[in-house]
Amino acid sequence: MELLKQELESLYNPSIKLTIDEYNELLERCVYFREMGAVVFVYDSILKNNIKPTQDTFETIEKLHSKTIPESSKIHIRGCNPNALKPRRRIHKIIKGHNYTDSYTKAMVHLESVKTYLNAHPEVKSISNRHKLAKTISDNCNISVRDVRYIVTKLKRTRYLTNDITNNGTNNIASYFK
Repeated sequence: MELLKQELESLYNPSIKLTIDEYNELLERCVYFREMGAVVFVYDSILKNNIKPTQDTFETIEKLHSKTIPESSKIHIRGCNPNALKPRRRIHKIIKGHNYTDSYTKAMVHLESVKTYLNAHPEVKSISNRHKLAKTISDNCNISVRDVRYIVTKLKRTRYLTNDITNNGTNNIASYFK
């Protein structure tokens, strides 16, 4: 444990450059001791040094992605923002983002065909219930509902779909203040 603390301390030195394999080995040891704060610190160090995390990196971090794993806090990470997300929550966000990115990228293959369908059927664009919209597009474009949900999110973000879509089909709270 003391050796791990020393290695983590060395990451504060900007002249220390590790390879992704060295970072992954460091992450493995942090995970072994259930040091969630240290895992987040190492992951942030990877990103700060413009190194692309590998699948091994995410698989290692995912070992701590559970609500029931007891968290250890024997290693103090200096400079932690008290308003930042707690390490367990941050690990959840890292893994969720990684999983989301893969699915989102795969779904975007169908984006243009969905836009073509929506342009040909403008009445579908006006469906306010998000689930019904996804099901309709899925049925007519032969794309999985899961993929269509990512596409609908993208179309909302880019303002291609302008109506107020919510999970239950009702207006959002902002519509009451117009």
